[in-house]
This record gives sequence, C-alpha cells and structure tokens, in this order.
Amino acid sequence: FAQINVGVYQTDWDAAVASGIEIEKSKVTIEKAATSINLLTGEVDGEQTVEYGFDIIPAQFTTPETLNVDLNKDGTKENYVYLSMSYILANDATTGYAKATLEDLDFTFAPKNGNNINFSEGLNAVPVQRNWRTNIIGKILTGDVTFNITIDPIYDGEYNNGEAQPVNINGVYYATIQDAVNNVEDGDVVKIATGTYNEVIDVTNGKTFTIEAAGPDVVIAGINQQTNGTQASKVTVKGVTIDNSKATNGWFTGTAPNIYVCVGAWGGDLTFEDCNFIVDGSSSKETGVMTWWTTDDLVTLTFTNCTFDGKDENATNARSMQIYGNVNLTVTGCTFNTQKDYTLKYVAKDGNVATFSNNIVNNSENFIELGSSTYAGANYTANINNNTLGKDVNTHIIANSENQTVNVNGNVSVIAEGLVKDADGNYIASSTTGLTNALQYGATTIALEEGEYKMPSATANKTVTITGTKDVVVNVNKDGTDSQHTSGSTITFEGVTIQGAPDNYRGFPHTNAVNFKNCTIKNLLFLHSTTTFENCIFESTAEHCVWTYGAGDVTFTNCDFTYSDRCINVYSESNISHANVTFTKCKFITSNTNSEGAVEINSKLYTTGVTVNLNDCVAPTYGDMVFISKWDDTKDSKTTVKKDGVAYNAPIHTQN
Repeated sequence: FAQINVGVYQTDWDAAVASGIEIEKSKVTIEKAATSINLLTGEVDGEQTVEYGFDIIPAQFTTPETLNVDLNKDGTKENYVYLSMSYILANDATTGYAKATLEDLDFTFAPKNGNNINFSEGLNAVPVQRNWRTNIIGKILTGDVTFNITIDPIYDGEYNNGEAQPVNINGVYYATIQDAVNNVEDGDVVKIATGTYNEVIDVTNGKTFTIEAAGPDVVIAGINQQTNGTQASKVTVKGVTIDNSKATNGWFTGTAPNIYVCVGAWGGDLTFEDCNFIVDGSSSKETGVMTWWTTDDLVTLTFTNCTFDGKDENATNARSMQIYGNVNLTVTGCTFNTQKDYTLKYVAKDGNVATFSNNIVNNSENFIELGSSTYAGANYTANINNNTLGKDVNTHIIANSENQTVNVNGNVSVIAEGLVKDADGNYIASSTTGLTNALQYGATTIALEEGEYKMPSATANKTVTITGTKDVVVNVNKDGTDSQHTSGSTITFEGVTIQGAPDNYRGFPHTNAVNFKNCTIKNLLFLHSTTTFENCIFESTAEHCVWTYGAGDVTFTNCDFTYSDRCINVYSESNISHANVTFTKCKFITSNTNSEGAVEINSKLYTTGVTVNLNDCVAPTYGDMVFISKWDDTKDSKTTVKKDGVAYNAPIHTQN
C-alpha cells in the first residue's frame, strides 16, 4: 500500500488554535484507487473511489504523534503537526509498484468547535507509490494555502516494524537477494525493493530467471557467474545499479585473482536491460564487466540501454569492459562515460561475434580495443555500427593482429559542440553553434539535424552547401546587425525550410550567389545576389513571396507559389542596372478573388530595364500572370516580357 500524510507547520497550527480552531478529526476522499492485487505478480486491477470518514488525527492521539519529514533534503527530519494519515492501493496500471499519480484528493478537517476546513485545491497531481510515503506539508489552516509534496521510500515508527523482507519471488519474501536466487526456479522473477545491497550475487545454479528492480535506486555489488557447463545460468537483469565499490572483497579471477568487478563470467548467458554500472576505478576495481578464458563453452552477453560511469576521484582509471574468451557480445543503445584509454576490450575465439550499435561514447581515446598480445584470440568479428563518439574518441584500435574482421558503418564522432562527423567524413550540425564550428573546420557541405538555425558570421567569404529536411528551419538574416554574416559567400540550400519575415530586406545580404534546391520558402524573402530556385515551394500569407531587390539574375524552375494578393515583386532600390528573371514550369496559386496577379514588375530604378521570361507556366486562377506595377512611373517603357518565347505586353495597373 501507499501511505498519504498531511502535516502543517507548527506556526500554522498555533495560529489556528489562537483563533479558536483546533482540528480534532479528518476525513479524505481518494479517487481512482485500485480494487485488487495479484499476490503472485504484485499487479493491481480495478478502480474505485475510497473515502475514509472522520477520525481522530494523529496529533490528537492519546500519545500525540508528529509527522517527521526531511522536507528541504538537508539530511535532517523536521517535525510537523500530523493532521492525516491514510493508505491506498496505488493504481499504476502496469507492475503495481511503479509510481502513479492521483488526480483528485479531497481532505476535510473538523475542529472541536466551528466550521470544517476543506483542502483540495491544487491536489490534482499527487505522486504515490507502493510502500512509499507521500507527504503533503504546508500552511493549510490559516491565511493563503501553500504546501509542498515529497515522496519517501520508507515508513517510520510503528508503520514499519523493521522485519519487512525486501526481496520476493511470486509473493514469497527473502531477507537477501542471494537467499532468493538460491530458491529460484526456471522462469521466476526475483524482485528487489529500493535499497543498497552489498551483495555479490552468485547466479551459478543452472537456472533461467530474471532479477528485476521493484523500485528506483536498487544497488548491488556484483553478479558472479564463475562457472561453465551445466551450472551456468541464463539470467536477465533489469533496472539494477551495479556498483563494484560496494563489494567487501575481491572475488573474480580474470587477468588477475581477487578482482572487484560489476559482472564476472566464465560461462552462461547474461542479459542486462536499463542497468547502470558504476566502476570504482581504484586498484583491482578498474573494470566493470569481465569474462575470462576458462572454457570452450560459449558465453553470451547482451547489454541494452545501459549506462557505464566511473566513480568519484578514481573515475579517470575506470573502464567499462574487458571481454576475453569464447564470447558473443551485443551492446545496443548504451551510454559510456568511463575515461580510461579504451572503453572496452574484446578478445575472442574463432567464429565469435561482437556487435556494437547505437551507443554513445563520451570520454575514452578508443571505444573498442581489439586483441591482446598477452592473452591473444583469433578469427573473430566486431561490428561497429551507428555509434556516436565523443570528441577525439576513435571507433577502435587493433592492439594485436589476430585476423579480426572489423565492420565499421554509420558511426559519428563529436568533434565540437553541436557538431559530429560520420565515418565518411560528413559534417552534421545540430545547432547554430555546431554550424559555426563546421564552417570554422572548413566544411563545404554541412547536414543540419531537425531544428532552427541562422547563418552565422563564420559563413562570410565561404562557399558552402547546407542540406537537411523540411524540419530544418533556416531563419533569414537581417539587413542590419547580422547583414555581414553572409558577406562574400556562395550558399546552396538543399531540402530545408527557409523562414522569411514580414519586414523588409530580410534574406542573405551581401552574398555572391545563393541557390535553393527542393526547399520550402515561407513568408517574404528578399534576394541580394544572383539566385536560383529549383523544385521549391513558396508559401506566403503576405503580399509577396519574393522581392528580387538586389538580385540581377534570378531563375525559378519547377516551383509552386501559394500566395494572397501578389507573388513576386521585381523591384530594386539599389544600383542594379538590369534584372533578368526567368520562370520555367512554375505554378501560381491563389484563392484571393481580388488578387492583382503573380509577377509584379516595377522597373523605374533599373537603369537599363527589366526582362521577364515565363516558360510553360500555369497562370493563377485570379489576377494576371504578369503585370506592370501601379507604382512604376516608366509605364512599361523599360520592361521586356516574353511568355513561352513570344513578346507579351503586360497590362499596366493604375492607382485608384
């Protein structure tokens, strides 16, 4: 059961009593509590509303009780006036012992004289968990109500007689994990309550079973499978922290006797899921997982979504694994933070295979060291795929040539903040900082991960291609403070979204040229240099999608434009002598029945005029495909328009 307690500050209680309110009784209504529990599996079922009627509060017992809680987590429990204590069967809808949330709690406190006090506001996400104590502490009886909620994994005083046993198999409880493992049968699940157990668990009983954390922060000292043959077990360990500093003695024989390891195996099949390995790193405690050359029987090791960390001042000497022998190894989705020269060593026999996929490796010089001149293996395979390697971490090193086959594919290395480099030398940035770092490393093609970006000052005077998907959003630069960021550059964007802005002059100023391929351009984009668009989609709810502005030559090929009133504005305020704008196989789309048209031309500030070519384009349903702007004082005198190669007199719009 979960326990729910309510307490108030002594000052709150004293103020209430001084005003004539002394709480004597309390009641509570709890919604969505479980109705039943399976004593074999611990799982709960059903749903009900539970109401505990008015009863004497603990503070008014014949021997008054106080609620003792370390509310500020400073290691000292403070005393609070105890108003309510109740139990419920927490309804987590999964294992029965996971954390759940109560959506509605309603407390009523009855004084010896006067009106009842109701306390329910804000109690709509209260955490509860089986065998945990939820404490609601605050100022509840007087003035403005304020409170804090904590949840602790233990009961106090008479509510825990100190004889509870923390390990169970199918509802049968044991005082130690080893006692439970000694009594396990095939298929059993050993469930361990929250706590630290300085036990090295000997699993050499020839059984197939699971060891599983039944709550958070389950810590043990080690797993011992120093056997081969029929006594080697098949064990799955879930959600457990294994800290080799908790062992009282060295116990494993591998590269030396009496080694303290998190896991030591000579045989069998061990699987670890969602486990945390803490490697002390001091003498005889440098290694987390070790196997050894003791048998021809196959050892199978599997690690999924686990974390490996060094500990405290000796963390720099910690390594995650040393795997020697007839071992097949699979490591998937794990995070390695150990810091010794290599993260793990793999030395195996003819036909053995190790596969490392989708892991994150943060610190070591080499992720995997293969081979040993002292304890040599032969003819094995290592597959190293799609891992993310920290700055200056190599995928692997051959310490001793043993006819190993090494397959490396899809790995990326972190080379700077927000920037990785894959095995093929491709740069991949995940932030504008990463994009800056890539440009500073001299990258000419940079892939962007999903997110928002802006072209940084490091773009200046570079020729670069930016690639990504529609979920990559590149915001345009201002003409003011960051206008020089793209000065002198030639940029090609492929596949990304360009986010324009409603205000003027936003684009990529002072560039030599900009190319857009398979991009989505949203809102208004100003052009500042020779520009090409291929297979692009334009989406704007404002007047225009594009102003050609500072661009002399602009081409649009296979582009679709969705706009409201006007789509393209061929216009300049700068010293551009002539504009050549060509549309090929483009489509103009508007649902605005009052739209003026698609391509607006204002040539008055061009010294030698404007040329617009439209080839095989689809005209808009409303408005003209091309027209002379009502603000063009030249009235078409400096404009040449051709539609499908034939001269066309664009209509001249006039101001009303």
